[in-house]
Amino acid sequence: MGAYIGSSANPSSLVSANTARLDSWWFEQALLNLTKRMKPRFIGVATTALMETRGEDIVGFYHSHPDHPARWSPTDLAEAHWFGCSYVITSVEKGAAAITNSFELTGTDESDKKFVDEKIAIEA
Repeated sequence: MGAYIGSSANPSSLVSANTARLDSWWFEQALLNLTKRMKPRFIGVATTALMETRGEDIVGFYHSHPDHPARWSPTDLAEAHWFGCSYVITSVEKGAAAITNSFELTGTDESDKKFVDEKIAIEA
């Protein structure tokens, strides 16, 4: 897939040499460039666009808890809105990753959402 780049006022500028490739490496580079210029507000848009282009879905989120346990907090639950997704939390002790746990957000809406412990399996 591609997109033509040029000026609509000058149709002769719309030539194949000015085609912007919207697949694979080129698309990723374009998103990385935009993310660098517009961060952090653009990161979510760039991630969603890249994911949809690849036919992928968001399956989870991760973050760390420096000098705190790898357990979800009330704030984590309040800010979680993607039901069925994994929320991975790594505790960081004295600057080093220590323990990682995962929790699935379950429920049908904000009133009954909760985290359920998930097993983490690392496969080669």
